[in-house]
Amino acid sequence: MKIFLALTLVFTTYLQAYTQVGINTEDPTEMLDINGNIRLRRSVNLDSISDPSDYTNILRMNSSGVFGYTKEKKALGGYTFYDVYSQEMPAPVTSMLANGSVPLNVSIKAQVPPNSSAIFFIDYNIPISADKNKNEPIESFSLNYLGIALFKTGDIELEEGSRKFTVFRPANTTTSAIGMPVLGKSVQKVKNTTDNTMYIDYYLHGYIEGNTSNNPVRFGMYSATGSNFNWGRGLMTIMAYVKDIE
Repeated sequence: MKIFLALTLVFTTYLQAYTQVGINTEDPTEMLDINGNIRLRRSVNLDSISDPSDYTNILRMNSSGVFGYTKEKKALGGYTFYDVYSQEMPAPVTSMLANGSVPLNVSIKAQVPPNSSAIFFIDYNIPISADKNKNEPIESFSLNYLGIALFKTGDIELEEGSRKFTVFRPANTTTSAIGMPVLGKSVQKVKNTTDNTMYIDYYLHGYIEGNTSNNPVRFGMYSATGSNFNWGRGLMTIMAYVKDIE
């Protein structure tokens, strides 16, 4: 106790004699001049922040002299690359439907991180071919339109990303088969204001119109095996970019 009182008296006398205090220095140049490293063993959060993931910690001292950390909002930039998704058609899909859409088993689940905005660049390339119904004469090869329809979760068609083409056959042709690739694109912006990851399914359907003679229509590739394998395997890709919500 005597030693403590003596040290207190010396320190009090030092403060009264000098307007500046030095630690590990005999010649302080500021009100408090510390010559050496400082170690803070504990800090206190001085602010109430609802979403700390959007901030960085800044060490501060409040008006009462209490050290702690506050939050500084992170700078928000543009979109940055997040992920790339792709899926090939696992097998050809054949239909003799007269009119309507045909699921192609091509689906991609894209994700949007919490509290962020995402932009998806969607591309697909699906070859389509059709053969004459063998029970029908060549002149009855009736088929008006073929194409691909792009959908997202909720069976919502993205019309800007759907494509179809008119089946053109010269009047005097003896060709009993037709085929061509169908390419489509779509750009989707999605905002996720929740604290949970959002998932969106994008998928493709084949489109047939005016197939009155029930000709077999193939989407994807002509065959999964043999000499015609992979002459046109279907593919869909999505490039994803994200940024923090402002």
